[in-house]
Formats: sequence, C-alpha cells, structure tokens
Amino acid sequence: MPEEKWHALPVEEVLSKLGVSVEEGLSVGEAERRLRSFGLNELPRGKRRSLLHMFAGQLYNAFIIVLLIAAAIATALGETLESTAIVAIVLMAAVLGTWQEFKAERTLERLRELMTPRAKVVRSGKRLVVDARHLVPGDIVILEAGDRVPADVRLVESRELYLDESLLTGESKLVEKRANIVVKPDAPIFDRVNMAFMGTHVIKGKALGVVVATGAKTETGKIAKMVAEVEEEETMIHRQLRDLSGKLLILFGVLCGALFGILVMFNGFTQRVLVDAGMTSIALAVAAVPEALPAIVTLTLALGVWRMAGRNAIVRRMAAVHTLGSVEVVCCDKTGTLTANEMTVVKVYTPRGIYRVTGVGYTIRGEVIDEKGNPVILERHPHLKRLAYTAILCNDSRIETAGDRAKIEGDPTEAAILIFAAKMGVKIESIRKRYAKMGEIPFSSERMYMATQHTLGKGRSVVCMKGAPEAVLPRCSKMLTEYGEAKLTAEKRREIEQEALRMMKEGLRVLAVAYCEGGGLDRLEDMVFLGLLGIHDPPREGVKEALKKSWKAGVKVVMITGDHKETAMAVAESLGMKCDEDQVALGDELEKLREEELSKHLDRLVVIARAVPELKMKIVRAFKRRKCVVAMTGDGVNDAPALKAAHVGIAMGRRGTEVAKEAADIVLADDNFSSIVAAIEEGRTITDNVRKATVYLLAVSFTILFIVFIAAVFITPGVSPLTPLQILLINLILQGLPAIAIAFDSPSPRVMERKPAPLGESIMRRKDWHSVFITAAVISAVTLAIYVHSLQTADFEAARLQAYFLAAIVPLGLLVSVRKAYDTPVTSNSWLALAVLISILVFAATVWVRPLAVTFGIKAPPTPTVIGITLAFTAAICLMGPPLKLILRAGES
Repeated sequence: MPEEKWHALPVEEVLSKLGVSVEEGLSVGEAERRLRSFGLNELPRGKRRSLLHMFAGQLYNAFIIVLLIAAAIATALGETLESTAIVAIVLMAAVLGTWQEFKAERTLERLRELMTPRAKVVRSGKRLVVDARHLVPGDIVILEAGDRVPADVRLVESRELYLDESLLTGESKLVEKRANIVVKPDAPIFDRVNMAFMGTHVIKGKALGVVVATGAKTETGKIAKMVAEVEEEETMIHRQLRDLSGKLLILFGVLCGALFGILVMFNGFTQRVLVDAGMTSIALAVAAVPEALPAIVTLTLALGVWRMAGRNAIVRRMAAVHTLGSVEVVCCDKTGTLTANEMTVVKVYTPRGIYRVTGVGYTIRGEVIDEKGNPVILERHPHLKRLAYTAILCNDSRIETAGDRAKIEGDPTEAAILIFAAKMGVKIESIRKRYAKMGEIPFSSERMYMATQHTLGKGRSVVCMKGAPEAVLPRCSKMLTEYGEAKLTAEKRREIEQEALRMMKEGLRVLAVAYCEGGGLDRLEDMVFLGLLGIHDPPREGVKEALKKSWKAGVKVVMITGDHKETAMAVAESLGMKCDEDQVALGDELEKLREEELSKHLDRLVVIARAVPELKMKIVRAFKRRKCVVAMTGDGVNDAPALKAAHVGIAMGRRGTEVAKEAADIVLADDNFSSIVAAIEEGRTITDNVRKATVYLLAVSFTILFIVFIAAVFITPGVSPLTPLQILLINLILQGLPAIAIAFDSPSPRVMERKPAPLGESIMRRKDWHSVFITAAVISAVTLAIYVHSLQTADFEAARLQAYFLAAIVPLGLLVSVRKAYDTPVTSNSWLALAVLISILVFAATVWVRPLAVTFGIKAPPTPTVIGITLAFTAAICLMGPPLKLILRAGES
C-alpha cells in the first residue's frame, strides 16, 4: 500500500482507502491477512546474534588465536598433554563470555516482554483487546486516558483529546487533538492535530481512530531507522586489548623465535632437538603471552553486569560498563532523569499573602504553611478554600490514594493541584459531586486557559478558570481577599505579574486561578482573581548526592532540556548545578554554530535550554570532536540518535521508548540517575581490576621469559631451567587462577577521587610498564642468582627444582604488592584467597605426589633449604607494594 498523506485527507476518504467501517472494523480474517502482508507492528531491531556468533566473537582476539596455533603445533609434535591444557583454558574463557552476553540479552528481552502494550480494537463489530504487535493498517482502535498509542492513527472521532507527545517531539506541553480537521499535506509533525503517533500517551479524553501505519512505517519507526544508520564504533576495551596484544605478540614472537634458534644451535639439528626446542619455545610463548587476560576481561565485565543488574541496570553490551568508567561528560535529559517527573505544587500566592506547600512528588503527606510558619486550617482561610475548590472543579484528572502515595490518572500538572488540595484535607470527589459540571472549554495552546461551568443549585452556577497568568489575569476585574471580593487595582495587578515572574525564575510552572458566579462560558469577563499556583517538578531522590560524586570524580554533567532558559537555570540551581548566565545556552543559538565552533564553547556550558533532538546529536558529536568520552541519558524517541552516537547510551527502562532502549548500551530499570554514578564507579573498578591483573600477569610472564631465555643462553646453554609442562602449569593454574580472581576485587577507596582516564588510554600505561619491568627484573635476577648458586653447590636437578619453586611461589607474593599499589584492601577478596590456596595445593601435588612429580620432571622431594629460600623471597616480594605505589602515582594530578 503506497504511503499516503493521511493527515491531509477527510475521514471518509481515509476509511474508504483503507477499506474499513468504523462500526464493524476489519474482520478477523482480513486482519490476519493484512498481518501476513504488513508484518508485526514492532520497531526494527538490530540483528540478533546467535549463540554460535557470540561464541565465535569470544575466539576472535589475538591472544586466543595464538593459543590455538600453539595447541595445534603441540598436537603436531605429539605433546597431547600440553595441547589439551591450552585448549581447556581457551574453551573456559569463550564459554564464560558467551554465557554472560547471552544472559544480558535475555534479561533485556524479558523486560521488553513485560512492557509489550495491548490495544483496544473493533474487529467484526466486536470490541477486543489484542497484542499491539498484531495491529494492521485499517484497524479501528479505541484510545482512552492512560493509553499508549499503539501505532500511527488517523483520528476518526475525538472528545477533549489531549496527548503527551514529549517522547516524540521533546515538547512537554499537552497537545490537543481534533479528528474533524484536515491539515495541509506539508504540515510538520507538530501540526498534525488529527493524528496520534505511535509511542505517545493519551492524557485525557477519548478517541476513535484508524491505524494508517505500523512498525517501521510509523514516525517512530522512521527515527528508529535513522538510529540504525548511526555507525557503531569499536568499544574501548576491545580496542585497548587489540593494541596491547599486537605489541606483545610481536615482542614475544621475536624472543621465542630467537630462543628456538639458540636451542637448536647449541644442541644440534636432530628430530628430538627440534621437538624439545619447539615445545620449550611454545611453552615460553604460552607463558609470555597473558592468555588469561581475555578470560579476566570477560569475567570482570560479567561481574560488572551482574552487580549492575542488582542495582536495576540492565547492560546490553558488557564492554560498555568499562567504557562508562572513562566517561568525562554525561549529557543528561532533565525530565524523568534528573527530576522525578512528579509535578508538585510548592508555592501559592493569593491577594492575602504567600503560602508554602510541603511534601514532594505524588505523596499526600505535607501541609500548607502561611507566611508566619503556621499550618493552614482550611476553614480559617476561606479565600484559600475557594481557590482549592475552583482548581479541583476546573480539572479533569483523578487521583487514587494508597497509603501516603497517590496514583494519578490524567495530566500530571492537574494531578499536582489535586494532591495540593488533598494535603489541606479537601474531599475531592465529594466537591465534584456537589458541584456538577455543566460545560467546559478545554485547554488549548492558543487559549492558554481552561474553563468549566458548575451548578450551585437553585438555578445558579459558577464558572471556574485556570491557565497562564497572561491569559487569565486580563479577564479579571476583581480579586478575593479575606474580607471578600474587592476591585483589582492596577497596582495589585502589577504585584501579581511581578510575583508570577518571580515564580518562573524559581523554575516553577505558574497557573492563575479565577472564578465568576452567575456568568457563563460564552462570556468570560469580570472574573474574580483567586491566586497563583507555583508547580515544581522535584529532583529525583539521591540526584544531588550523585551529582556531587560525579563532579568529585571529574565527570562533567550537562543538562539538556526543552525548557525555557529561566526555568532551566532554576532547575539546575535546585539540583546544586551552579551556573552563571554565560554557562547557559539556548538551543537555537548553538544550532547556528558549526560543530567545530560549538566544540569551543562546550567547556563553559552547564545547561542547554530549548534543545531539539537534532541539537542533542550535534552536541554529542561536538564533545567527541574534543576527544571526550561521552555518555548520553534519555528516554524518548527524540533521544535515540544521540544515545546511539554517544560512547555510552543509557536509556530509561520505565518511561523509555523501545527505540531508546534499542539504541542504548545500558537500560536503567528504575530510571535512577544515581545508578549512572554507580555504573561509573563500577566501570573504573573494572578498569583497575583489569589493569591489576594485567600488571601481575605480565610481571610473571616477563619473569619466566627472562629466567628461561637468560639461563638457556648464558647459564646452561641450550637447556631451560623449567620444563614445558612446568611453564604451562605456572602460566595456566598457578598464575592464571589468582589473576582471574582479581576480577572479584572491591573498589579502591580513591576510585571516585581521580579524573577519568583519557580517551583511548591503553590498559598498560607507561608507569604500569615500569612496574612490570622493575618487578620482573628483581624477581628474575634474584631467581637466576639463586639458580647459579644451586648449580655451584648442588647438581642440575636440585637447581632446576629450586628454580621451579621460585617461579611458582614467589609470584603469589607479588599479588599482595600489586593490590597494595592500587589501594585494594588486602583481605577483601575471599575468591582470591581460595584461588591462591588451590594454586598452592596443585603445586604441592606436582612436587610431593610421585606420579605427578615424575610427569613434571621432579626427581626428588625438595630440601628444607629450598623451601626456606622460597618463603623468604616471597615474603620480601610482599613488601614491594609501597615502591610500586610510588611508580603508579607518578604523574597523577
């Protein structure tokens, strides 16, 4: 079916083209036929990766490829024990990574299934409730307050219909919809008042409509397609791992090749020599390359995903948690992320004075306080009582109380007025029943007010009005004081206007309330002014503390909002985001700048007001141009392109659209900004743990490399002090298990007191390499010295046993030093203690259990001297923490 300009056609023509009647709707059979033709009514998603694809992705890194090549060579040489050990560690790492990615995707899928909307339709003349995914063009749908619009709908009938389109347009005001209007073909989406778009919400009123577009053909679907076209970048942790592996493979490849040549040169060119030299070189390559690193990275990220899930954050891509630890800027949508999206009346102005209202959000706990600080007793303040009654009557929302909380139905601003009245003890439904509604002029953006007429009995009536001060005040000629009605003088009028302006500068939405007894809706004049209501969207609980923690961690938070400048500044101030005039910019000002010009202004900006979706995308790109690691939070369709473009996209799970969740790396199930800061801490902890493990692995790898290479070349030419099987055991078990257990380390107390890591910073910084080479040089030099001494005072087998003891046990002492250097509490990781214990037991078995000892080349048990030297040297290595910390702290600001 060709795409039509449905908003430009009369209702009758729309129904005719779609072949449907309002009374009967589609037949069940026709609906099924169209479903097969048009497909499911769901937004296009990225290609799902199969388990096999996930598993293959785990194998696609240089370390694993080298291991597989080494295993193949070992198998070709007939060394099945060594090749089996290598393959086992590869499979363990790959299966672990695959399982964690699969679980993360399934968790998001379960969340999506819970949120699958239902739709009310007319089919075969009957009203049915169906899965919204099964809607097709031509379906007649019923829309009521509280519904989420399930597809793009051309309205057929409407009654006082108001929609919240903020998730699509970014505009927070309600939009009045009218079915009987035909708009121009080229009308922008904002002006298509006869259409209801997929994903928007019905706040009040009822409507009947016909589905004209589903799935990817909807306006939301078109944005989803734009999101899919944003190119995904390689994640930071994979880029770092690739860079590190490339450098190490070149270095170790050259050294292992040189060792093979030296061993053959010294021992002759025979088959046995080639096999022994080949296996020693392979074992050394396996020992030198930190093949446990992919498993450590996978496990560390998986633990991060698990911990974040416990905090209601669903991580769609594991590596994003690590990237979040390097975030320097969070571009944050205001509504529902920094604020609670729970409108609250906090200030009331009447001609008698100003009142404060306590309580935050949709809780009825609270009271109204007069200027002297006394709680208001409603019967003693008849003017305030009249204001509350009028605001209740001129109101279409409903609230249901459960304990101290109120569940709202309808417009959040109107619900805030009802909660304000409830705090004063007003019986809302009782008042509405007493003064029945006779007529209504609904709110519209053109009128900027709402008016209702109610019966007072005995043929009398009252008109109630609320709206923008500039719309209501000119219609008022009187005001209500504590003494009754009085003339609204020019001086008093100016006072009211000034108070309204002050409220706006405080970040409040301001409504004026008025009434007139005896009048009608056809003549809204000579109204009696009652007062102003200042309504505030309060900060989310814990947001202020989370912002402080972010700033302490060197993370810049930029609030991007569609609000006016004054409101945005006031909201920022209420959150503790101190900002001067020059730190606030308007969206249209920034829109005129080129990206390179915009990037020059970003340092000073704290708040960006009157922003549109395209600008959010431009802001993210400008930050990226400055080489900043950017996170973007949001919940609307309009946020999705920026979520996808940012290094880390964070979507809201409760209020977020399907498009936003698909675009995001992380979905917050509780929509809590504080969880973002916790994720940043988790990301930094992951970086620390990966770095600690890498420093430890490389220090031990270079130690074994130095020992074997130097001994085979200069001390015992052509002969390694360690057998290939001993090297593999040290590398995969004695060194690998404790290194993997480092993933369970708790955060450093200083993790949120330092600046974020620069974009693209390597896992191994220069100071990390310094610590690796210093520790490797110390351990290998002492080990080689003891090895030489043992050769001089005992036989070769005794010297080899001493070298095995030192190479296997001393690195366990290095664990203590490395963790101290990173401010990790030494006794905080029970998994590490267990890994060390297992390592020691496995090592002991290879020495004292005779069948194993023979396999590992141990011809005699160790003497007390061998054990004593090993323990003394291990204890000494435990004391290297302070000097390593000095090396790692070098250059920190």
